[in-house]
Amino acid sequence: MADWTDITNAALDGDSPGTQVLFEALRDNPIAIAEGAPGAPKIQTAGIANSAITNDKILDGTISPAKLYPAAAGSLVDCVSFVVSATGQSSYTKIKEIQLVRGGEYTISFALAVEIARGAAYAKIYKNGVAVGTERSNRTIYTTYTETISGWSPGDLLQIYAYTTIGGGSALVKELKVKASFIYNGNVTLE
Repeated sequence: MADWTDITNAALDGDSPGTQVLFEALRDNPIAIAEGAPGAPKIQTAGIANSAITNDKILDGTISPAKLYPAAAGSLVDCVSFVVSATGQSSYTKIKEIQLVRGGEYTISFALAVEIARGAAYAKIYKNGVAVGTERSNRTIYTTYTETISGWSPGDLLQIYAYTTIGGGSALVKELKVKASFIYNGNVTLE
């Protein structure tokens, strides 16, 4: 790595002689700037040409999810959990969970049914354990509910909590779909 050397105005005076130190600084300082040497000025964003940084220049694993373009609500499935999840609890209980790769706004849908038709099943979308969706209820076969929710951050947990009013029966949830206008993949963490 080249060292940065400060060049004084006096060293550049027209009456001053060129010295070895001056010429080495003129040679080495641009290299020191490019290498980020201590004391050297830092290259600013405006000093980097558009499209100058290509995929070949980015190390694998160096871009965090926070740097991904945020999701926008849409119809393309970003992540899905098809498995039927059930609870016989009489208060809200987490039964599905997806960890989101990126933040933004998603269109979220799930199918809700009740196991025994004499009671009701209830379900709601949660974010990191906090209710953010509309309470849905069903007293019959599977019905799909869809809503758009914004304010997600990378790594957030999108969850479905459900309960039933039937002793001995269950609230059933399947086909949890997280949709956006363009996609990356999330991770199903609980089915």
